Amino acid sequence: MNAIGKTDFFAADTYSRFPLVAERGKGAWIFGEKGEKYLDFVGGLGTAAVGHCNPQVVKAITAQSKKLIHASNLFYSEEQAELSELLCSISGLEKVFLTNSGAESVECAIKTVRKATGREKIIAFKNGFHGRTMGALSLTWNEKYRLPFEPLLSGVEFAEFNNLESVEIDGETAAVFVEPVQGEGGVVPAEKEFLKGLKDSCEDKQALLVLDEVQTGFGRTGHMFAFQKYGVTPDLLCLSKAMGGGVPIGAVVGSPLEALKKGEHASTFGGNPLACAASIAAIKFILKKKLAEKARVLGGRFIHKVSEIAPSRGLGFMVAIEAESEEERGKIVSKAFEKKLLLSKAGKKAIRIMPPLVASEKHLGQCVKILESVFSRCKS
Repeated sequence: MNAIGKTDFFAADTYSRFPLVAERGKGAWIFGEKGEKYLDFVGGLGTAAVGHCNPQVVKAITAQSKKLIHASNLFYSEEQAELSELLCSISGLEKVFLTNSGAESVECAIKTVRKATGREKIIAFKNGFHGRTMGALSLTWNEKYRLPFEPLLSGVEFAEFNNLESVEIDGETAAVFVEPVQGEGGVVPAEKEFLKGLKDSCEDKQALLVLDEVQTGFGRTGHMFAFQKYGVTPDLLCLSKAMGGGVPIGAVVGSPLEALKKGEHASTFGGNPLACAASIAAIKFILKKKLAEKARVLGGRFIHKVSEIAPSRGLGFMVAIEAESEEERGKIVSKAFEKKLLLSKAGKKAIRIMPPLVASEKHLGQCVKILESVFSRCKS
């Protein structure tokens, strides 16, 4: 029995997978067990920002693994201290709680806003996605994720994304949770006035604005964080994915964390030295190589070229191209896979393109050529 057969037999059947056994990766590429080479524009759904097996991240992990892998948050850690200071420095926010994933970051933020404000009501948005754990799922719009697990967290209301008039922030509102770009919802960017309006309304009602930048953080949209492009500073920032260079780690950043007292929130593995060392290396690599600026420049050109194939949208290296139907989308993703290009679905008809930030102009050109071919074939 090969790896595919073993996984199908032993693992819980919760994923739809490509028929690919990923054996190793390098930069923008994933290699199968027979040596076949795939251009990875799924990019770990935004995780592989610095490329697969980035040498600086590998070096940091190797060195740290020989020093200290885990020591529990009952003790201090130099790596955790350095990473927390780095996150505050690049975000301009204060206080950090380190987690293991994006969903964990959202869970921590939910507890924080309720503790900090003493209120229950939370506003999230239609087509938004914040994770699949019970609290994060409560803020996630799509009913196919929610219905099998209801009842979920009470006090959650959904408004229309990019429609400020639909958002009812009042004296009972603890917080508004919003993605600057709805990733799973189809790569839909927020309008600047919408985010600014949310911030103003939150301040007026003494509610908190929480930006979920699990997908958009660390250079993905052409800025270190998408909120910097919009000029809207959140009260809390939820992070993960690209933060660890492929190693599981996440964070919540912002001063409302001061409301949490000792024992009110914790994580056994959150902020362990190994993950922190990987994260420090990944973030410093993004800064040193100016990958956010690269994503802004090359991403703009890439979106323009992709838009000549089909309607497209996005920011930086976070792009969606629209198919005419769900059926056509499935065919395009499958045909691209046959041509050794990895893509993923998002929203109702969108094809999500998430190149590693280390992808070159040549890699982007290869993607465009394959898309031209598969779109042409699927329409003929």
